[in-house]
Amino acid sequence: MEKDDLNILFEDFKNQVIEISKHSDKVKKLDFSCSLLNGTGFKFNYDINKYNKETVKYKPATTFNAVVDILSALVSIAFLVLYISNYFKIQNENSITNLFVITLFIASIGFFVLRAVYHLFHATSSVRNPLFRVSEGFKIILILNLNTLVSIIYKIDNITLVVFLSFIVCSLALLCMGIGTKGAFKIEMLLTSLLPFFMLVSTTTLAIISSATMLCISSFIYIVMDGKEAKTNSIFTLLGLSLFVLGIFSLI
Repeated sequence: MEKDDLNILFEDFKNQVIEISKHSDKVKKLDFSCSLLNGTGFKFNYDINKYNKETVKYKPATTFNAVVDILSALVSIAFLVLYISNYFKIQNENSITNLFVITLFIASIGFFVLRAVYHLFHATSSVRNPLFRVSEGFKIILILNLNTLVSIIYKIDNITLVVFLSFIVCSLALLCMGIGTKGAFKIEMLLTSLLPFFMLVSTTTLAIISSATMLCISSFIYIVMDGKEAKTNSIFTLLGLSLFVLGIFSLI
């Protein structure tokens, strides 16, 4: 290679380095190594995640929302303990109902705990996104249990259809969750917000209508606000769960 061509090549490289340095706040990862003919060399490595861990002091994304979700988890635990403590007062033939109720409370505890941990991580942590996804999985299981329970308790004729449609919507929501794009996330939240209204096929009591509405808002709020980064807590999910308990526990 001629001297002029070599100069042009390295001049272009220098311009790229200058351009990168001007946009250093946008760089995610950079690896550079250079070996000279005399045996010496240069290395430069940058990774934004490692750099943030070393330079940024730990600060929870939102402490208040974490506290709200921890309290919500404690309420769910109280519901579970209360139900189990009255287990022997419940008729033995309701074993399927018992299974769904216990699964419901376990799913709600898992959801609230994971969402609390999600809020306690630093806002830039890469762990937050998987935590949010898993917590949403627990929430979908929670709502699916609600739909099934209401259908069983009120002994509706088309229980198979309600459960089948609930599973279809849940599957579509989980599919969108796996895609991981912003558009898929909004579709997932839309499907999850519609899912609670399957309870209204079984009954239209005020408690169940209110429960479905609260659970709908708990998902729909992520469509209106800025996705997963919206600083929201799970208070609407807790209200939906509590209203459901208020509406059906006397019937079990």
